Amino acid sequence: MKTQISRNSYQKNKRYSGVYQQQGRMLTDADWNEMVDLLKGLLADTLVDVVGNGSPRAGAVSIADDRKIIPGDLYVDGVHATLPGNTNIEIDKQPDLPGYIPLPGTGEHEIYADVWERPVTCLEDGELRDAGLHGADTCTLTRTMLQVKLRPQPLVRGTLPFKGNGLLSLDVHTNLETSDPCDPCAGMVSADKGRVGNYLFRVEV
Repeated sequence: MKTQISRNSYQKNKRYSGVYQQQGRMLTDADWNEMVDLLKGLLADTLVDVVGNGSPRAGAVSIADDRKIIPGDLYVDGVHATLPGNTNIEIDKQPDLPGYIPLPGTGEHEIYADVWERPVTCLEDGELRDAGLHGADTCTLTRTMLQVKLRPQPLVRGTLPFKGNGLLSLDVHTNLETSDPCDPCAGMVSADKGRVGNYLFRVEV
């Protein structure tokens, strides 16, 4: 279970800078979420221009002489990430990457930071449930993850993995109307009756 949204209306190429409600109109989750995405995009673009990739002069994530990770902050493509902690951390005991492989005692290794954002729901954080609504949840939150990883051999500069930009295409087939014991919703889409309605298709990788 992830964030349940009706649609994602944010399109960066349209260069919108704000979302404004009008009197007498409905308030939808897409409008609110687009405002959040607009503000996040503007902030990230500004940080890319001003900061780019790097770390602060004090309190940066780094590797100590004892080969442990020093908690701190860094920026990746304008995204600010924090590795929390008050003491140095073993690479296999990171809060965002528990159970990672231990740092080998010999050999050359490339150490890099993997920064990404993931949703957090009430199933993971019970405090997201509203006691005033009898324990129902309202919104979900996102968390910026920071994972320090290593590669067994030195890499050529610029060959570290980057965020992909692949596109997904979706074709609705008529056999979606057939029953599926593993999917109780399989028979709810009438694919052979023309236009598909306002459905949300989720793909989790």
